[in-house]
Amino acid sequence: MRQHRPNGFTLVELLVVIGIIGLLIAILLPALQSARRAAGAVKCASALREIGNAFKFYEGENKGYAPAGRLFFDAGTYQLYGITYNAGSNTATTTTNAPYWFNFLAKYVTKTKMGGAGNGSASDSAQQLKSIFWSCPAWDPYTNASGPAGFNVTQPGYGMNGFPEYTSSYPPAGLELGESSGAPYDQQVATPRWDATGVHANRWYKMNKWTHPQERALAGDTLFWFMEARPPQTNSPPNPWLVGEQNLANGATWTGAFQANQTTFDYYRHGKYPSLKAGNAEFQPTGGKMAYNVLFADGHVSTLIDRPSAYKAVRMRFPG
Repeated sequence: MRQHRPNGFTLVELLVVIGIIGLLIAILLPALQSARRAAGAVKCASALREIGNAFKFYEGENKGYAPAGRLFFDAGTYQLYGITYNAGSNTATTTTNAPYWFNFLAKYVTKTKMGGAGNGSASDSAQQLKSIFWSCPAWDPYTNASGPAGFNVTQPGYGMNGFPEYTSSYPPAGLELGESSGAPYDQQVATPRWDATGVHANRWYKMNKWTHPQERALAGDTLFWFMEARPPQTNSPPNPWLVGEQNLANGATWTGAFQANQTTFDYYRHGKYPSLKAGNAEFQPTGGKMAYNVLFADGHVSTLIDRPSAYKAVRMRFPG
């Protein structure tokens, strides 16, 4: 009598199928992750192009001026889109936290009220996460339990280059703008200080100061609201400017003096982060895969893949 095979799979057949599925997942997962990173980089670059347009709109409405990287206060008040910024008390319409470059550009990219840099409205501050300034999918906003919306509202994942006067030969190697190293370097940075009579220190630049716009960064993927590239202390081997990127671990922001030779670029945002050093405060300076987006002053966006390009985009030379 002919026997009929029972319905269903044998244990061996099930194990073979599971093995095949596992093998396919192992083969496809890296490709899917790579595709996801590539899509994130494209979305990030698109946001930076829109931010570049906002800079142009601001320039057109403000007599050729660029927004301040940040407006610091010693005294006086400053009105911006219905918010009064000052050095006094923090209320619904005033804030002790000065406006940042993205607050100046807010009206050109969002129809909702974005709120001040750090004032007390959680709903207004939460709107910031919906704007293009926080739209890089590879950036996790720093958590901040004391903040109005649970995140640090001054660190959008993009930073502005506030050093338009760097050239390949100025200032001399080893010095940088914005430090108290003596005239004429110490006040050449786009973070003006405001008092009751107006700006009294540092610069409020016009956009045409970002010379060589095809080569000079205007904004990009950074760990801080400001784009920095510190000079190396010496040019002797081993390369002293080759330092690891800081690991901010989401719960902490960039604080204190920047590390010697360090930049604020997030080198690996759209690539692959290297391993961490002991203590987990810093990534290894080698390994990983660099890929980070930069908006240049002429409006184009490029994905850069090495460390020298970051320095050149800010300081117009590498090293120094």
